[in-house]
Amino acid sequence: MKFILFRNIVRYVAACSLAIITPYGVHAKSTDSCSQSVEGVNEYSHADLIKRVVAVAPGRISVGPMVSLRAEAEDVCKTKKNCLLEGALPLKAGVNGVELSRTGRWICVGVHGKQKLDIWVGWLPKERWQRTESEQAWNHWFGVWQNDYAKIKIQATKEQQMLVTGNAIWVGVYSPHYGNFELISTPTNGVISTPQPPSGSDCQIALRLVGSFIFAADNHQCGGANITFDGMYVFRSGLR
Repeated sequence: MKFILFRNIVRYVAACSLAIITPYGVHAKSTDSCSQSVEGVNEYSHADLIKRVVAVAPGRISVGPMVSLRAEAEDVCKTKKNCLLEGALPLKAGVNGVELSRTGRWICVGVHGKQKLDIWVGWLPKERWQRTESEQAWNHWFGVWQNDYAKIKIQATKEQQMLVTGNAIWVGVYSPHYGNFELISTPTNGVISTPQPPSGSDCQIALRLVGSFIFAADNHQCGGANITFDGMYVFRSGLR
């Protein structure tokens, strides 16, 4: 009884902490569901983090009837299996998003969902996706960017550089884990990243402005266990 009470208290405190970062609850779908892979990438080195953020591309749902995202890239669903992405609504032509990976005739994309922090990640036929150009205007970076587990804030410095700070949380069974980072840099070939550290155990992260989103990749060394800044972030107008 005491253990259950303690666990519930911890979960309540963690929920309050999460609300500070993401006041609208948990809605995002992990970009891990795309099973992304880039040839020659070991995923966690400084150079490979940059490759990961460069590999994604902006795009939109192409002209045609409304289309639903799938949880898996399959032409035919297995018997009694629902292939549609749970919780996601059908998408109309023109909806902007990020192309995360491709396999055969399927493309895995992330789009902004119904709620303010929703990121729906799923598969659709490649003929229903159109790549677009990604603007890299200096002023488009600045502001607060969020998903359901992390927040990134980008500000301009007096030296005409970018001050980037991030906070993340992972809520476990017993206690929440936290993470954070801070870096000052300017985009190089459209990518902001931490300087290459002498040790692989130091926090490393790369970010890229992709259409109307920011996409980030880190080395999972930016906080406690299970903490990551990987994924897509939506712009939060009005937040500072």
